[in-house]
Amino acid sequence: VASEGEYKDNVHDPDKIVPWENIEQVVFPLSNDSSEYQCPICLDRPVAGKVSKCGHIYCWSCIIRHLSYTKGSGQCPLCFEYIFLKDMKSVVIQSVNKHSAGDSVAFTLLRRPTESSIPRPYPSLTPSSSSSPSLHSKLPSYTDQGAEFSRLTVVDDLATIIGREATELTTAIQAATSAQDDSLPYLIEAQEQLRHRRKAGGVDSFKKGAALRTSAPISSLQKSKPVILDDRNTSSHTQGGGDAWEWDDSGRSTTQQSVNLSKSSPSIAINHTSSNNSNTDEEDHHPSNLSNSVSPPSVSIMHNLPVEGANGYHYFYQAVDGQNVYVHPICMKMLLYEHNGIYDKLPTLLFGCVTESEEITQSDKTRRSFPAFRHLPAFCHFNFMELDMSTLVSTRTKAAFSEELNKRELHRQKQKQIAQQKIAEKHKEEEAQKQKELERFRERQAELEDLHNFASPI
Repeated sequence: VASEGEYKDNVHDPDKIVPWENIEQVVFPLSNDSSEYQCPICLDRPVAGKVSKCGHIYCWSCIIRHLSYTKGSGQCPLCFEYIFLKDMKSVVIQSVNKHSAGDSVAFTLLRRPTESSIPRPYPSLTPSSSSSPSLHSKLPSYTDQGAEFSRLTVVDDLATIIGREATELTTAIQAATSAQDDSLPYLIEAQEQLRHRRKAGGVDSFKKGAALRTSAPISSLQKSKPVILDDRNTSSHTQGGGDAWEWDDSGRSTTQQSVNLSKSSPSIAINHTSSNNSNTDEEDHHPSNLSNSVSPPSVSIMHNLPVEGANGYHYFYQAVDGQNVYVHPICMKMLLYEHNGIYDKLPTLLFGCVTESEEITQSDKTRRSFPAFRHLPAFCHFNFMELDMSTLVSTRTKAAFSEELNKRELHRQKQKQIAQQKIAEKHKEEEAQKQKELERFRERQAELEDLHNFASPI
């Protein structure tokens, strides 16, 4: 969105609609297992794509051509809503991985205040800003660390958007000139409109190094260069005072820890260790040695913690690529139990194998059931991912939650059987319908020996 707008209400109300004129660019996520998105007019990949207010994406030159016959306004070619050329917004199509059961997915720990809809990575890579109250009271810039987890970001500089569109138009103009394509006049018109936008936005030169907010952060985690994560001071913690979705807000040390992740890695949890802890202390908190550490709260207490955290924050895990994919509540409860109810000891990163994916649609009921996700707008679709916790928690924790885990496993098996039965019944119905059609066809056939229908010419 444009930096000149007022978005205070959007920070506190996820259902507050941003005025269309304030939008600079729309990010359109597209699953990488889907076919490439095509412009509905030219049936090719959108060049300098533009999205209409009704949500349909076209090449800039294609929509200019379509609306040129009606002087810049007319019906959308797909839904026939009335659209204006001046209302078309920049769009970037972002390829994302579609996560499902059996996939290895990386999650990062996020934090947001109960009254804010802006989540931020915790701990932040910038320690000074992690505890700043104003960090969650305004929309992040699209170049900020962790901006991919915010539904709205502020564009402080249009150079990256304009530079991308200019590059695509220049390439298309060169190709159209060589092929003497009739789209050339409309490409030149789009380039001229881009110059006007550049002038109006005060973009005198394209800044190098500016990155689109749509870049997927998972790529940075898979590079050879390690990701630097801040440790947190675990010298003082608070137990209780929140449910599995809210953790305690304590101080953090300035020590750092290097982490490498790869797609082939097993399920891992990257924990924070205090700079004051010795190696013996770290060994004491290893899952295999948790029986010697502080006794955790009972499972009944863990399942009935207060809805609101004492420090006014909600914590949750979200997929590192920014999709609306979150760690399942049961896994969060197990992680909290594993770390003795001390919220600040939860790992920054989780990398685990998905055992079940559950799709949820945001509603008043889901907001009451899962207060940590009230920042998602109404009717938004999101997924809970249940992970294989065998390598993330100790045997003691798995035993404490064995009854609930067994119920979930039985439910999965039952749902699988129901799905198989439905497939078998559908196949049976299709076969019966096919046989019925064949019977009708046979009834219409006349016997060749029937002299009445096939009289002899003699």
